[in-house]
Amino acid sequence: ANDFPDLQDDPHLKAVNFFQRREHPTEGGYWETQPPVQFVGQPQREITPAPAIGEHTDDVLAELGLKKD
Repeated sequence: ANDFPDLQDDPHLKAVNFFQRREHPTEGGYWETQPPVQFVGQPQREITPAPAIGEHTDDVLAELGLKKD
């Protein structure tokens, strides 16, 4: 079994840029993996950092017809 450092050094995974180093605006750097398959003619997914805790609460409550209070 491989551990994460072994996988990061794997020649094939390096060649296909499987691991990408990203920077979260408030939490710092993290590693992200690319999708295991990519289809010709299909756009690649948009890469965005995870939202902060509670960042979308107001939007979700509004969609449910509820108020913040």
